[in-house]
Amino acid sequence: MKAIGYCVERKRGISFAEQQKIFTQFCNDEGFEPSAIFFDYSTNTNENPGFNQLIDFLKINDLSFLVVVVAENKILGNDTAEILLKITQIELEGKKVILAKNGKAAMNELISMDYMDYSAKPKQQPTRSQRLRYGYKLGARKRFQVKKHESNIIKITYKLYLETNLGMHSIAKHLNSLNKAGELRIWDKRKVRSILTEQIYTGTEEGLGIPQIISEQDFLKAQKKLKARRGEKRPTQRYPYKLSGLIYCGQCGGKFIGSSRRQKWSLKNGEDHENQYHKYICSNKVKGQGCQTASIHEARLIKEIQTILQEGRAQARLIDTNDYGKWEERMHQKIAQLESQRLKNRAKIKNLIKQAATEKIKLQRFQELAKEHTEIENFFKNTAMETKQVLLKSKNTQTQTQGLQDLRAKLANNWEKLSDREIQNLLNKTIESIIIHDENVQVFFRA
Repeated sequence: MKAIGYCVERKRGISFAEQQKIFTQFCNDEGFEPSAIFFDYSTNTNENPGFNQLIDFLKINDLSFLVVVVAENKILGNDTAEILLKITQIELEGKKVILAKNGKAAMNELISMDYMDYSAKPKQQPTRSQRLRYGYKLGARKRFQVKKHESNIIKITYKLYLETNLGMHSIAKHLNSLNKAGELRIWDKRKVRSILTEQIYTGTEEGLGIPQIISEQDFLKAQKKLKARRGEKRPTQRYPYKLSGLIYCGQCGGKFIGSSRRQKWSLKNGEDHENQYHKYICSNKVKGQGCQTASIHEARLIKEIQTILQEGRAQARLIDTNDYGKWEERMHQKIAQLESQRLKNRAKIKNLIKQAATEKIKLQRFQELAKEHTEIENFFKNTAMETKQVLLKSKNTQTQTQGLQDLRAKLANNWEKLSDREIQNLLNKTIESIIIHDENVQVFFRA
């Protein structure tokens, strides 16, 4: 059995020399044959050439009897999200990470340590104002009082869901039509669900004196219906929007965002059918900021791009002094968006670890989700780095490069054989932007 060491120099931590000593001692005690050691001078995931070399080594040397050894989990990152990302990245190559200090699997130690931190924190009781929900206000002596208009909206929501049998999307649409002039609240499926799952509206919270808006019987009916619609614990999977971050509105300049909708219907002969539609819509239209550009289905855009590639019409958009400033600004916005999405992904990873620590999800499911989030992290990280490189080279690049032509050829010739993630990656490398203006679609490829 062979072992690979990984060491990181930290300002306040175990030194390189001590980490090497621990690694050598571990191999001697456990009977491992030291194969290689990789070093980094920072735990920052953007500055880890040693870790990248380690991953490349694992890809090239496909050895079955091989483990990666670190002195302790803190070597891998500054927080639980960074630690989990590195562990999972190694495990995606089919190798385990072992801690030299106790011989335990790094993944299991991470979960158990997070549980200790999580359970040790005293649970603070929220104040009444912190528990204030839509439909209520604080009156005299800080007592809960019902807001008439908002309580009516809550009752309408339950009526539409339980009696009229409308779905979340249709309820949100109906509630938006009832908004008073000047009311800023925009309803969506998430907000409708929060109304239907908030038990506080039954007035059953002991000791708080909260007025009842919905009967407990209606609340239980709603929960039963929600559970029935969810089905038998069907695992949710993030849909990989292939053109995410590339589409802009030709009317207002806003960025298009992905939106999915699941539709079910029955034929006269009793056959049930189900389909899921994926489209892109201007973010300014979603926010109600006056944009009127219509949404566009992903399938149509993909077909348009495939046709352009197959017919050889993939002309690069040359950047001149007239529009370079706008293009540069757009690239900076794209980088900022990618970094923002990366931070959100990190927050989800930390929450995932807490769920595993408190046994809200099983270890196998945790590992599956960890791998999914690691792939997302790598996509955001790599795309941001590539965009930065394009930005640096753009002033001197005025013509198509052979590399980009090869990538476009790969897309055109192997589209059906590529995975969704590979298609998404290649599209981000080859397409500069897609401009939507009414029914007109313009696809600009990178030079």
